[in-house]
Amino acid sequence: MTYDYKNPIRPMFWVPEAQTVQYDDPAFQSGETWSHYLYNIVIWAPGDPPRMEERVRKALASVDPGLVLYGVDPYSKVVSADFQQENMIATLTILFDGLR
Repeated sequence: MTYDYKNPIRPMFWVPEAQTVQYDDPAFQSGETWSHYLYNIVIWAPGDPPRMEERVRKALASVDPGLVLYGVDPYSKVVSADFQQENMIATLTILFDGLR
């Protein structure tokens, strides 16, 4: 399904992680299933505490030893990565404007 101004996005709602919603539409049900996979956990830790990654790994392992943790990154790095494509497009736009 394509979303644009003619086909607006449906309203959103949030439910507890343990709660699921059943949809009749398989596309929405697939989205519901994938929404239960955590991609990021944000931890507020002012002052850059020492051994933060080690402490996070230990805490997650105590919840479930099978959980995979790819890395512990500062929030600035996560946000920067989210806007990497937009920054590249802006840079290319400036470059091509300068060439004309």
